[in-house]
Amino acid sequence: MTKVKLYVRIICMKVVKLSFKKTILVLTLTMLTLLCLVGTFAVSKVSALTQVQTQRLLPSSSLEYYELNSPIDVYHDDDLTAILQNDQSLIIYKNGQFIKTWLSFTDVKQVKRLNENTLLVSDNGSLYTIDVNTLDKQLFTFTSEEHIGGNYFDLNDQYLITSYSSVVIVYKLQNSKPISKSPISDCNQAPVAVNDTTMFYVKNNTLCSLSLTSSITDTPITIKENIYPDQMIADNDNVVYLKDGKVYKISLLDKYEEELIVAGDSNHDLGNIIAPSNILFKGENLLVVGDNAVQEFAIENNTLQFTGFAIAKNKSAYNRINASVKEVERFGNTLAILDEQKLSIIDTKVSENSLDKTLYTHYFTQTLKEQETLSSPDSFCLGNSNALLLYQSGTVKCSLKSLNVKTGELADVKVSESVFIIRDVCYQSGYYYVLGDEGNNNAMVYRASSLDGEFEFLFSQQTYADTFEVDVFGNVYLFSQTTYLKMVKTDSTYSPVNVSALAGVKKLCTDLGGGLFALTNDSVYYLDINNSWQKILIAMSEQNSMLKSFTLSFDKKEVYFVCENSELVLTTSQLPNISIDTLSVSTDFKITDKNADIETFKAYSPIESANVYSVKVDVANNVFTYNKLISDRQTYAFVCPIKTVDSFGRQFEIWALVGQTDLVLVNPTNLTDVTPEISSTVPENAFVTTGVSAYYYPIITPASDYALSDGIIIRLEKSQNIKPIKQLTLLSNSYYFAEFTYNGQTHTGYVPINFTVEVLAEDLQWNEYRLEKVNATTVYSSIQLEDSIAELEDNSYVRIVKNDNGVCQILFETETGWVKGFIQASAIKNEPYLAIRNIIIIALVMASVCATTAYFVIRKKS
Repeated sequence: MTKVKLYVRIICMKVVKLSFKKTILVLTLTMLTLLCLVGTFAVSKVSALTQVQTQRLLPSSSLEYYELNSPIDVYHDDDLTAILQNDQSLIIYKNGQFIKTWLSFTDVKQVKRLNENTLLVSDNGSLYTIDVNTLDKQLFTFTSEEHIGGNYFDLNDQYLITSYSSVVIVYKLQNSKPISKSPISDCNQAPVAVNDTTMFYVKNNTLCSLSLTSSITDTPITIKENIYPDQMIADNDNVVYLKDGKVYKISLLDKYEEELIVAGDSNHDLGNIIAPSNILFKGENLLVVGDNAVQEFAIENNTLQFTGFAIAKNKSAYNRINASVKEVERFGNTLAILDEQKLSIIDTKVSENSLDKTLYTHYFTQTLKEQETLSSPDSFCLGNSNALLLYQSGTVKCSLKSLNVKTGELADVKVSESVFIIRDVCYQSGYYYVLGDEGNNNAMVYRASSLDGEFEFLFSQQTYADTFEVDVFGNVYLFSQTTYLKMVKTDSTYSPVNVSALAGVKKLCTDLGGGLFALTNDSVYYLDINNSWQKILIAMSEQNSMLKSFTLSFDKKEVYFVCENSELVLTTSQLPNISIDTLSVSTDFKITDKNADIETFKAYSPIESANVYSVKVDVANNVFTYNKLISDRQTYAFVCPIKTVDSFGRQFEIWALVGQTDLVLVNPTNLTDVTPEISSTVPENAFVTTGVSAYYYPIITPASDYALSDGIIIRLEKSQNIKPIKQLTLLSNSYYFAEFTYNGQTHTGYVPINFTVEVLAEDLQWNEYRLEKVNATTVYSSIQLEDSIAELEDNSYVRIVKNDNGVCQILFETETGWVKGFIQASAIKNEPYLAIRNIIIIALVMASVCATTAYFVIRKKS
């Protein structure tokens, strides 16, 4: 059986090469924390970027972003899409590429796939094969003298069904070649359909079905009388047909027919069906052709619900951006895009399903208007839960509104009576900023932590600026065609420093390291350490498309772009911006062995203006992920430095610290050393006053050297002897740094002095055992957990007497008094309110009179 050891030290840092595996992290619930997080010095030095590739965010594929012209029919599967159009053109989409060809036909009606490289197209009573690679077209023949006719047709792997004039013909296929045929006479010239086993056709205005394994002379099954479909398809459960612009479904189980009503969207073009020309199954959903679009609808009861998938361009939809886009902003997982029609709030955290309607919230122009005489907002910025909307920027009629992006509530926002003109707004690190003007072309900057409070005046600069940006350190950039300033923040003062000029700037953004990025028509520029602009071309899928706006931030690597006169939203992770999720952890970091070292402990408190980023560790990608900004200023224990170098040579360092409830990142220049004094005046011996529960808590590990939690409790028995070495006081609590024995081995750690005595009392009573909560569990009569004697409900209290190999001896209260029994140790709860608050424990063992909990980092023994 694998033994476990107790490790009790903060962190030992090491500069390492660029290699990423897993890190160690102990997350705390209450007052007691040991966090061992892997430090990182990830150096990434590469040549300057000249061009970066982008990916589509919306629409999610190039197939969906294609302009159609009166489409007639569509074929679609996982690797090929073919669309017939009224101008006799055929559009083929394969391997991410479009091919368009004109067929020189006169009356195309349908397109299907015959095999991997061949399409079938009907034209003026004949079927033609189209090679998807060469685009060669030939008559589809049965014999050398006879070609196959059909205005309507359908096929599966073994059969081809055609309808021409008053005859329906069934062709048996082999290797995509017709080898036999069987005609059915006196039929209507109407659409036909086939599923895996059955064909469907119209005879004497009656929809009939006939098994493909039956003889043609067999009597068909009547499905529905008096039917005149315009188009028809079938799967193994239903026949679906079009008639007069409506969609009908007939169940093959009970022959029940119902009209499928479109649950339309009055705010958008897509999501409605106008003059449909054809239909196709896409799994259990329908593709509907019509109105210069191919749209997918899910069949839900008797309604058609738009899924968001559509092959179309210049069409509005809940997941499409209007071509008149103005600006894009992001905060955390929320992406916000403003166009002439609406402000779209998009949740990007579920990136694998960009069609999910629940990810989209829209606030339309009519609801965002300041007055009926005004248009939609000109600009905006996005914070944690509110967007600050700017109307008629740069004029004396300008105004601001706050939009709660969760509730849609609008409220007026006032900055200052002296501000007549507002030129720009931005959000950074918990603050909304406003660039104002008193009418004299002098820049005035204000900020507020919430939009329902007062704005604080920061500074006025005698220069004209029409756009600005604030970095994570509070420095403010002021830009115009003639102004390029960085207002450097020192305490509460701002000093101007010239920035290199850059023409055509549309928007500014900054990253975690305070790096400045600027957007022009086709490029992003980055201000390097020599105050020079470095140009990065942005590769776009559409020619002659100009970038309109972009957004980046401190928390994530992703950068988002929107383009002028385009419905595209693009994203990339190839810019050299520093973000929290680019800070990697090293595998060379090691937790200390069983002997902790009190001399290495350092504690810090962030200064008032510091950004404190609460983070967690992304195990799969070996990086930090942003959690939130923390406004409280508390004491944190030092973990390790994290260093990186971007592709333009900018060095960046941030420190990882551990607090009572959070792992945080803070810039070291914003920290004050509050490490407590350490005293050597300690007694020779001490004893803990009660048993100590030590829990394995979830640990993120850098390698197989370290084990995750298995839920077993380690129990140090009450009366444990410890040998104090030194002592310190932290947050009004005093600790011994002490030596003790566990499992026959010597360890060192921190023990609260209040939970120890120098002389052990000889007569300890049972009622001194502490109370702890348990999950619902069974109580047994013996340590072997045999013969149950009681069932405890969730949150029942017990007294823990002893722990032995994952089994706790307990006392539980009954109507007749306290009874002894045994339970699984894993049933013991760790309730936050049971802990003593406001304690940071750097080590791993803590004895407690009042139900405290200890956390242990466990190392597997090889």
